[in-house]
Amino acid sequence: AHDLFLKGRELVRAADINREIFRQAVELLNRAIALDPGYAQAYAWLALAHIHNYKNSWKEDPDA
Repeated sequence: AHDLFLKGRELVRAADINREIFRQAVELLNRAIALDPGYAQAYAWLALAHIHNYKNSWKEDPDA
């Protein structure tokens, strides 16, 4: 879980984050959470990824 978290965190922190990087980061962070549901940092960085999504309107259905 920790390795997945680290990879996902690095993608969220990327200066050139875009829709595809967002998708990859969310996938990695969700996998980390699935392996360790108590991993608070993974939830925090997943939330930050979704803030990027909201600000950039990357999801086709923003309400989802």
